[in-house]
Amino acid sequence: MKAAVGRLHHVAIDSPDPEALAEFSSELLGPPVTYRSLDWVVIADNDSKSGTAFPLTADHQPPPWRRCRASFDYRNKGRA
Repeated sequence: MKAAVGRLHHVAIDSPDPEALAEFSSELLGPPVTYRSLDWVVIADNDSKSGTAFPLTADHQPPPWRRCRASFDYRNKGRA
């Protein structure tokens, strides 16, 4: 196996309101907000771990349902 030269730092999800989406995701998934700026919010286990970033995308338009490029499965911690 070839040695890795990097690592995934964040998964970024475009949003017209990154603060609201980050707060919602934090409440749903548990990791706290670890970074805030005017156009970028991150949730992660702590400020030195990879996490989920929510960049401001003012002209963001959600794609039609059948044209989504990614999906996320959220599971209850108590269930398999």
